Amino acid sequence: MTTPSSNIVSFRPTKDATFKVDVAGTIANPGPLGLFAFALTTALLSSANANIVEGGFLGVVWSYALVWGGATQWTAGILEFFKKNIFGGTVFCTYGAFWIGLGLFQILVSAKVITVDTSIQAGMTAYFACFGIITIVYGIGSTRVNVALTLVFVFLIPTFFLLLGGLYNESSNKAGGWFGIICAALAFYTGSATFLNEVFGSVILPLGSPDILYRSAAAQKLLATQSSDTMGDDEVTQAGKKV
Repeated sequence: MTTPSSNIVSFRPTKDATFKVDVAGTIANPGPLGLFAFALTTALLSSANANIVEGGFLGVVWSYALVWGGATQWTAGILEFFKKNIFGGTVFCTYGAFWIGLGLFQILVSAKVITVDTSIQAGMTAYFACFGIITIVYGIGSTRVNVALTLVFVFLIPTFFLLLGGLYNESSNKAGGWFGIICAALAFYTGSATFLNEVFGSVILPLGSPDILYRSAAAQKLLATQSSDTMGDDEVTQAGKKV
């Protein structure tokens, strides 16, 4: 069992024996693994959506979606939970499960294990809409992590909604592919920066402190407050002149 105030996991194989392991302290950062799994799988599928590679390449994409984008990313998410990182754990498990589900569905349809007799356009619309909405929530949360990760979500959010539109218009699907490629490139950069910075123990590639975003917002709020105060002083002055 675990307690909120401790990283210790207790194993009790017998009534009298208890072994304690500091799980969080023995697990390396799984973030780069999850980001690379997300980035490369997204790049492969997006290349097909953007018509950069042949349509037949999708068979390869679905296979890697199960193992690399799916199982590997989901595992990275579980490790993030062990490290008590709620953001990384939730996000990686979500998109890992997304890739597993999508890849498995496409493979079963191709193998004719599942037969889609009628149009599932409305269902797929709801599918992409649901993941687009939850991605907005994750995007908001990413602003407290770093700027690079926030940029990943800035492009991932429209990617989902463009793919939704792609169910009705091919141009929207192609645009979603290009947005996905940019999103994948940003995720790859974020993974590379996290990996290299930890390996070398110094900043090799900057990620951008989240304080930059919040300092800017705070500065704008302060400026607005000061402007309001100045306006108030002017109004008092004018009123005084009239009296």
